[in-house]
Amino acid sequence: MKKKPSGFDKLAKQIGNVSKKIDGVTDLLSKFVTATKEDFDDVKTDAEKIERKVDEGFSRVERRLDGTVQPQLDEHARRIKKIETKVLS
Repeated sequence: MKKKPSGFDKLAKQIGNVSKKIDGVTDLLSKFVTATKEDFDDVKTDAEKIERKVDEGFSRVERRLDGTVQPQLDEHARRIKKIETKVLS
């Protein structure tokens, strides 16, 4: 039969989890503190690559919208023009 965890067991588990998270943050901070200019340059380069990819992705979306939405808008404008011509004549 499995023993039901006591309040102390649950607390010990939570403390262990918090300790692991603190260790992770400590590791991250130590990496940041000991980072060199080259490390930051690498991060900047990666960020620039990501920015270019995002820009390219949005450009493709804009082209696709232009190819899809613009013909529909042109068709609506054509129909409106026909209606205006009939109503105003």
